[in-house]
Amino acid sequence: MLTSDRNFWEQVKRIRSHSTVSSRTVDGISDASGISKLFADKYQDLYNSVSYDGTDLQSIIEELNRKISQEATETENRSTASHVKAAIARLKPHKSAVCTDLTSDHLKYAGIDLSEHIALLLNSILMRGTLPENFVHSTIVPIPKDRKANAADSTNFRGIALSSVYGKLFDSIVLF
Repeated sequence: MLTSDRNFWEQVKRIRSHSTVSSRTVDGISDASGISKLFADKYQDLYNSVSYDGTDLQSIIEELNRKISQEATETENRSTASHVKAAIARLKPHKSAVCTDLTSDHLKYAGIDLSEHIALLLNSILMRGTLPENFVHSTIVPIPKDRKANAADSTNFRGIALSSVYGKLFDSIVLF
């Protein structure tokens, strides 16, 4: 058991903070753009490898749109500036996705007017059932599966998706 002056996650971080060995060559490719393309192709293939039935997918989309339309008309499900402000407060500081220049700090230090406008935007999104492109963009970043694994082999990496600040904010409001 940890004493009150020791934080569990600080201890985990200290134990795991040993630096990992990185490689300037992955699968025999040594230039940055080539390595980037290697992982882009790898994740493109991976995330498009699951087949689906277009008819089934369309019926799911229609059902979701129907449910969203029903719930969007109910006033208790509408986002308010206070919901948005609370969601902004839950965002981690200094976070951003590569796809935008906007960081969580921009939202954290903005005035209440921005929260009111974001609430209007989110209510509009729920009523219309469509998201702006900036909400759905994410950046996939390869990270090593194991710090002791060979960093020159692309199979020793897994991809994590970094969502945009807009996406994180929307998720936070919907989930809470």
